[in-house]
Amino acid sequence: MTNKRVCIVTNGIFGVPYDSEISIYYSELALFLNSSGYDVSILFANKNIEQYKEKISIINSFCISLNLKLFLLISSGDDKYFSDRLANENLVSSYKIYNWFKSQPNFDIIFFSDYEGFGFYSLLAKNQGLMFQNSKIIVKVFHPTRWKLFANKTDFDSLDYIAIDYIEKKSIELCDVLLVSSNYIVNWIKDNDWQIPSEVYMIWDIIYDGVNEIINIGNNKSNILEKENKRKHLINELVYYGNFEKQKNIDIFIDAIDIFNIKYSMLHRNLVVSFIFSGDKPDEDSMKNLHNRIKHWNFKINIIDSFDFNQSVKYLLQDNGKLLILPYLLENTPYIITKCLYYDIPFIVSDKIASLEYIEAEDVANRSFVLNKFILADKIHDYMINGITPTKSNYSIDKVKKDLIKCIEELSFDLKSSADLSLKPKVSVCLVHHERPHLLKYAVDSLRKQDYTNYEVILVDDGSRDRESYNYLNSLSEEFNDRGWKIIMQPNLHSSAARNRAAKEASGEYIVFLDDDDYVKPYNISTFIKAMINSKADVLTCFPLVFNSNVEPKDEDVTQIWIFTGDPASGIFENSYGPINAMFKKNVFFELGGFTELKGLGLEDWEIFANAVLNGYKLEVIPEPLFYYRIIKNSKNNVNTSTDIYYNNQRVLKPYLNAFGADMASAVMYLKNMKKLHYERLYINNYILTLKQNLKDKFNIII
Repeated sequence: MTNKRVCIVTNGIFGVPYDSEISIYYSELALFLNSSGYDVSILFANKNIEQYKEKISIINSFCISLNLKLFLLISSGDDKYFSDRLANENLVSSYKIYNWFKSQPNFDIIFFSDYEGFGFYSLLAKNQGLMFQNSKIIVKVFHPTRWKLFANKTDFDSLDYIAIDYIEKKSIELCDVLLVSSNYIVNWIKDNDWQIPSEVYMIWDIIYDGVNEIINIGNNKSNILEKENKRKHLINELVYYGNFEKQKNIDIFIDAIDIFNIKYSMLHRNLVVSFIFSGDKPDEDSMKNLHNRIKHWNFKINIIDSFDFNQSVKYLLQDNGKLLILPYLLENTPYIITKCLYYDIPFIVSDKIASLEYIEAEDVANRSFVLNKFILADKIHDYMINGITPTKSNYSIDKVKKDLIKCIEELSFDLKSSADLSLKPKVSVCLVHHERPHLLKYAVDSLRKQDYTNYEVILVDDGSRDRESYNYLNSLSEEFNDRGWKIIMQPNLHSSAARNRAAKEASGEYIVFLDDDDYVKPYNISTFIKAMINSKADVLTCFPLVFNSNVEPKDEDVTQIWIFTGDPASGIFENSYGPINAMFKKNVFFELGGFTELKGLGLEDWEIFANAVLNGYKLEVIPEPLFYYRIIKNSKNNVNTSTDIYYNNQRVLKPYLNAFGADMASAVMYLKNMKKLHYERLYINNYILTLKQNLKDKFNIII
């Protein structure tokens, strides 16, 4: 076995911020891989790192003692660049993670989770041949946001959910290896028409038992979980483990105990009923409601909201008489069941939990129940009378360990066969100008500095009539002739018409668009070409560095970085595709009909990108800032802000109306208006929260 370098990217580790399924899995995985000889690093990517300084310090000491490397994704002052509404926290985190990897030596194996799409931009970069060519990226599926919302009977009530859904879906599609813990979740992915990679490993969740102590962050001391071989028989305590999410279905547990209390309490006077709340501490209203609902029970009641995961397992191991009851509406493979199987802890679960795959078929009926309060009450009574034997399990820790090692060791680490770039296909840069020669000179100068050699510039002047423009264009004539570049003069027909004219004059296989006030990075064209050929995309966009000045841009002038996803669903509401500095296959551009030539309107880039995606062409976003995008306040040349907003929005809606057809047109137009309602609601909610806080701070009034 080689000493491969492994990096685990996670938003939770060793119980921080709390014991989520992701935190537990990657804690166990890190310990296991470390003990198996791998060089393991953990990138803790949590937006609230500052809140957990004390706990992280303890974790770091623990990691150092085991030769684990812990890295923190700490803000480096770049948050100011992502204040734009397009940049939700998940996208920003994914982009920061990608940038973090640029500063690190190569990793052989990188683990991401599906949830929150942290690996999205890294996976795009790998697919485009920009990075990670010697790394294999494994995505472990826990619970996609779409699945979690469905499990909790919650609607897509935020535009952020739409973007997150897309980057999770693409992360699963683009990874080298998909790691799942149940066949159920694979079927869910397929049923939702998500694409999966060719390599899928179904490996049950790992339990690491080789280190004597597992750090307990809650009270700063260690727990030792030793496997007990005791047989569990008579039941004297019922334990609910979960929280108040709808998915965890605490109501049916309470309803069943209500019935049990009425029918059987006289037979079970010494019974104890316990609630162990996992994750975040329950809110006061939920706890008050719980106390009101259970106060009439004739049993001793324990409510525990301070245990971490390991403390919860240890509590279940304290004696032979505890029965864990999980009445979840829907669940993939909760870690608590894996631990119960490993430690022979008695449990029963609803028939909606994928972990039933871990149980031998003949024993499934004994360990599961239909979600009906009367059936559950009677089943509990039956176990109280007859006792319960250990679960007959398919789970084998030795098999899980072998399968994980096999998954890692069987991966091919040969350099990915990148497309042949030595041929250097010709690129035509379509540059348009109208009466801004003082800015055009910077755009032209940036094109002179390109590190790619086989390109031409087609400069179309869109009806400039000022003397400065005439003089500057005339000064370029000799240089352009020598380079084989072109300057074309046309009447003022608007920028879309000028771009189309430039494309018609282009002789390159690929075309790149640029405005006269933009300024491209020296590697702009070469990066587009590399990504285009490796990804086999039809259209590529990138990130712009936004600045506000009339001079040549510098990095210190940048005020924002706009990041995009390429998500067509988000594209109904906002430009999720990218800016005008984009590369097209020339034939694809003309198949799309070019830019629509609507004089007096903007957003033609958004429109053509949507048109491409909705007509089945492949659009990807390069996760790199490849040019500087100039915004000059109150400029009449900024078409997007100086033209009619309503008609601009109708323009970008047209590709969706065409795609959905006339019968769905009114629904699509209604969806478009939901964006306005969404931001109005956010404004109102923020206003109410601020008002409540002010009343509390100034007058001690709590509402």
